[in-house]
Amino acid sequence: MFNFFRRRTEDETKNKDSKGIIDKLHERQTVVNKLDFNFEHLNKYLLKCIASYLSAIYKQDPSLCEKYVTAEFYKELCKDIEKNRSIFKYSNDYVNIVKAELEDQQIESVNYISSITIKIEVTAVYHRQNIFTGTVKKIEEIYTESILFKYDDNGWRISNILNQNFKLMNDDTIIRL
Repeated sequence: MFNFFRRRTEDETKNKDSKGIIDKLHERQTVVNKLDFNFEHLNKYLLKCIASYLSAIYKQDPSLCEKYVTAEFYKELCKDIEKNRSIFKYSNDYVNIVKAELEDQQIESVNYISSITIKIEVTAVYHRQNIFTGTVKKIEEIYTESILFKYDDNGWRISNILNQNFKLMNDDTIIRL
C-alpha cells in the first residue's frame, strides 16, 4: 500500500557498505494497514450500512438505507429502483455477505481518513415476477462489489458503488402462465 522511505544523505549513497542494521531496517520498512475486514471482524456500523443498502436494493425500498448513504447516492438509487419497479413484482429474498475486505483508503492526515473502499462478496437468491408475462423466475447470484464510503459530520456513509463483478448468475423460470 504505502511505502515510506527515508532519504539518504550524500555520505550514505557514497558508502553503501557502512550502513548499520537500523538503517537497513528503515529502508525496508513499509506501512501496511492491519485492519481485518473479514466478515466476522467488520465494524458493526459499516456492516449495518452495507446490509441496509443490500436490503434496499433487493426489497426495492430505498428508504431502508437513507440514513446510511450520501444525499447524491440516495437520489441515484431512487431513480434506479423506480426504473425496475415498473417491470417486476418483488418477493422475499435471501442475501448474504460472504466476505468483506478493505480495498483502499484515502488518508488526509495522520488522524483523518476521508474515504475507504470495502470490497464485499454477496450471495443472493430471490424471486421476481414479470408483471407483463406473469412468469416467476428464481435467480441466484454471486458477485463482488466495491463500495466507497465517505466520512462526513454524521459518520461513514456509502457514497458510490465503484464496480460490480458477477461470478455466477442463474435464472430459472419456475412458473409460467
